[in-house]
Amino acid sequence: MASTSNTLQQNHKEGAVRHAEKRRIATCRFADRVAAVSIEAFKQRVPQKWREENKQVCLATFVVHLEQVDGEEGRLDVISLGVGTKYLSQETLRKEYDAPDFEYGKRIRDSHAEVLARRALRKKILIEIKNCMKGSSSELLQAMETKDGKQQFQLKQGVSIHMYTSSTPCGNSSLKKFATLSKEKFNDDLEKDEWPTNMHEAIPAHSLHLGQLALLVKKDISANEKCGAIDEAKFAHLPKKQRKWPANISDEWCPPNTAPPRIGKGSIHSCSDKICRWNYLGLQGSLLSSLLDGPLYMKSITIGRKFSRVTAQRAVCCRGLCNKLRVKRKRDDKDKDVVEQLDEKYKHSCPSVMCTAEYLDDSGVLEMSGEKVIGQDVRFLSTLCWLWYCNNENGSNVTHAECINGETGLVYDYKQGKKTSNTSSISTFQMTLDFIEVEKIQDAVFVHTLGDLRNLKRQVASDYEAAKDILLTKHQVFNMWNRRNGL
Repeated sequence: MASTSNTLQQNHKEGAVRHAEKRRIATCRFADRVAAVSIEAFKQRVPQKWREENKQVCLATFVVHLEQVDGEEGRLDVISLGVGTKYLSQETLRKEYDAPDFEYGKRIRDSHAEVLARRALRKKILIEIKNCMKGSSSELLQAMETKDGKQQFQLKQGVSIHMYTSSTPCGNSSLKKFATLSKEKFNDDLEKDEWPTNMHEAIPAHSLHLGQLALLVKKDISANEKCGAIDEAKFAHLPKKQRKWPANISDEWCPPNTAPPRIGKGSIHSCSDKICRWNYLGLQGSLLSSLLDGPLYMKSITIGRKFSRVTAQRAVCCRGLCNKLRVKRKRDDKDKDVVEQLDEKYKHSCPSVMCTAEYLDDSGVLEMSGEKVIGQDVRFLSTLCWLWYCNNENGSNVTHAECINGETGLVYDYKQGKKTSNTSSISTFQMTLDFIEVEKIQDAVFVHTLGDLRNLKRQVASDYEAAKDILLTKHQVFNMWNRRNGL
């Protein structure tokens, strides 16, 4: 899906091999527990035939930890799962927009594992809310009444959300520069139900101009016609000096298959960027925020392959808190931190970043002889992606994963081995319809365009949308976010 023309090559001697997953040290017992239940869920939900044909995959999950009383070990339940490394090309998106029967959000644009898992998590939360409204009990949520008499929901006491990803998220987290790397140390002081809770150290932001904290998009080969065609209008809000930063106008410094947002080589943000944004605005997104008492934040993220604590923390969390990120209010007024302008509900969350020694692929070694692109010794060849969420709606229990064709963003019939025109249950289109059904919104039945969807979001989740607008326009890192059609 993406070009590697700007990447570095490495030559290995004949007969050179390496483990399918390099040996690594876990942060603590809890990290290994989260990884173990995630890998087991993958084996249970995704067909064995496909797993045997695709030993190297990217897996991401969201896991809930339920505290137990009387000294019992806490329970870990996987509630959503994603497997995938694909995303739609600009060419496919253009064809979709030009289609006469176009309705926004029917295709899943980004089928990377982390994004699928988060979409599936939102679907699961919506199902829990729907069940609660019907009078069913929930292990995760409890209802509460707001001052204006509206019913909202929040996580129950003792319930926390944790993320797992089998490989370091694409984008800034894969940029192993600007810091001294070190081996992880196992923390033997933490019990099975404990994870590190210390805040991360502040980043000395000394190389902003070289991309130290930069946002990145997934590179798209169908966009090569625009290579080098920088859209100056998209830099208008930046200081003149910043418009010419190497980090903003070139992709030579970027990790493989990524590029800066404004040079026309892609539009879908990296998973590192998206996770960092979730740590500001929450996992629930815009529409669901209107049904919840506050945003849902992950307490930890556990990473497998290519883990580096210093780069992962920088990418998914700490670059959002750099002390240089300030915005002027008035000429004679003091600088004010961007975070202080957000709605009081939306504050930066600082999840624990952990490594696991549980291996998703422990099948043997990889042949490394000859010339290899650095960082691309493992290749993810299948175009099929998978998602699953714990679906107990109406007393059912769906155990199999849904298959997505990563090249079309639509459901793939794996049993029959053929493409379909069916829309996924976690597509933006379907989940918007689900939300409208739950909220019984009479005036919002026509959501055909991105503009329609944005209007609905502003109608029902004005505080979330306001916080997002502040973050994506005034934050010195997030103000480079590539917003679709300027919305």
